[in-house]
Amino acid sequence: MPLYRRIFNASLPDWANDPHITGVKLANNEKYTLRALRQGYLYVFYEKGKQGVNYWQCYSVASDGSLWLQQFPSNPASVDKALCETGEHIAQNVEFMSIESPDKCGNVWFAFSQYPWGQETLDRYRLTPKDRSERMQKVTPSLSGLGRSKTGSRSNRRQS
Repeated sequence: MPLYRRIFNASLPDWANDPHITGVKLANNEKYTLRALRQGYLYVFYEKGKQGVNYWQCYSVASDGSLWLQQFPSNPASVDKALCETGEHIAQNVEFMSIESPDKCGNVWFAFSQYPWGQETLDRYRLTPKDRSERMQKVTPSLSGLGRSKTGSRSNRRQS
């Protein structure tokens, strides 16, 4: 399920908290929590990725939080409800987005918008790093997995 950070009062239940998010110190007894995206658009900008450099992906977010990858980021279709109602789809296909070849990616930037972005907006965030950093959230997939070991590797086996 797509998640994003929000500032909320500290009285939320424990299940809504993730220590990596809620551990960020804020004023006025507020803290971050995770929640599902509301209906709108999730924009993903790759500085470097599987498809090249400086390119966009856009996902329409339906009212149930499901993600629908759009063919044209500058003209995404609005999705009011899940496009597949047969009950036979694989939930992970619409509840998660993945970054192809994360070990080879550069920075990947995320932004949510209630409204679709036009080509002018996409160009501004692509061409102006300052604007991008003020509006979008950055992750570096190639660094995110450092320190994790593969299943069965020596580093995660119990040493005697």
